Amino acid sequence: MAACVDNNSFDSEHPNAPSDYSEFGGYFVKDTVGFDKESIRISFFNDSIWIWGLKNEKLWIGLFDANSKQQKSAWISKTSFAFNEQLSISNSPVKLLDGFVLFLDYRNEVNNYNVFPLLLMEDKVLALTPFEESWSSHVSDLGNKVYDWQSKIYIKEDNYARLYTRDGKEYADSVSLSASNDKPFVWGFHEKKIWIGVFNDNATQLNEEFVSNEIYNRHKKIYQGYGEYLDYYIGYLWLDQCVHREWGYTFVSFTTDISDYYIHDVFLCKDGTIKRLDCQMSPLDWFNGSLLVYTSDNRSRTFTVYSPEAEALVTIENKDAYYEPLFMGSYEPINYTEYIQYQNNGLMLTRYKLDGTSLWTSSVKANIASNAKCKQTITKFGEIWQHKIDVVNYDGSTEQIKFSVNIRTGEISETE
Repeated sequence: MAACVDNNSFDSEHPNAPSDYSEFGGYFVKDTVGFDKESIRISFFNDSIWIWGLKNEKLWIGLFDANSKQQKSAWISKTSFAFNEQLSISNSPVKLLDGFVLFLDYRNEVNNYNVFPLLLMEDKVLALTPFEESWSSHVSDLGNKVYDWQSKIYIKEDNYARLYTRDGKEYADSVSLSASNDKPFVWGFHEKKIWIGVFNDNATQLNEEFVSNEIYNRHKKIYQGYGEYLDYYIGYLWLDQCVHREWGYTFVSFTTDISDYYIHDVFLCKDGTIKRLDCQMSPLDWFNGSLLVYTSDNRSRTFTVYSPEAEALVTIENKDAYYEPLFMGSYEPINYTEYIQYQNNGLMLTRYKLDGTSLWTSSVKANIASNAKCKQTITKFGEIWQHKIDVVNYDGSTEQIKFSVNIRTGEISETE
């Protein structure tokens, strides 16, 4: 913890210090002119000493070696600083690649902390956005609150975080980090637009960044059933299901403080931009690298197929919102508007249109135990699709079922 030291104590503790350095505890400030001596504070952290105060009405901060007492670095604000005697440095400043993040704070009347983050870069003190922090968050490990990602600096506040550029400008607010170890990412709002960053494998720097072209509408209408809707404000986004595709990424946005998870957006990220899809499901991999999503109300369900370039290819309505065969088994797209659905461990096949229309149904004359594990492989030769089902039964015995289907007529040809 930092300590604010009475100036007079240094005269006795450091009797050999030059008299004109006594205000600085015997530490050798290179330029002592212009200091408000009453404002000088000294903070101790391991092998480093931080001295700070007003110099010509501006905030001056110096870093000193604990042994030699020599000044190592110094920074000063561009403008005057409103000094508060209650301010202290209660956590060790965090080292960046080319500077520091330092937090001045004081405890307020409700026992929370008013925190003033500062970016020390080159020879300047850059004031960042102040915030209030609870006591429990304030005493937690500061190392989890600041990350240097080269292009951006992440600073955690009480609940969320902000991103800053290296010149101290706020870049994004309401920032959150993913919990995924597969492909770590971060997101927030940049100028009221969605911003998403994707890290390298060890999450030390941002490899790719995406920004939407339009301001994000944070007011949502969420269908509650029975013709009723909930007006909901998105205070912050919760993104999940980062999928890396050949052309970019897709992300799914949830609300988490309503009963059950509710998907209200899918974001398609490509070439530095974000396109938002208004839908209520995670995108399905569809025909020829496309994506399938839907929206629904109490009357119908509308499917839209998007190309890898995030352009709508086709939109089809299923007027029965309560019956959707696509979700009743596994499926394999035939084209943008039709698919084969597989049930009964792949032995019953039905060709459907996305509007719910059934074109044919066929069954394979074979039996598979309900508790068996099955793996199906499909090889396509135009209208003829060859199927192989590898079966592992509960007792460990195995079998293999092979058949072909004409996807136009539904005719089944069973093979040994």
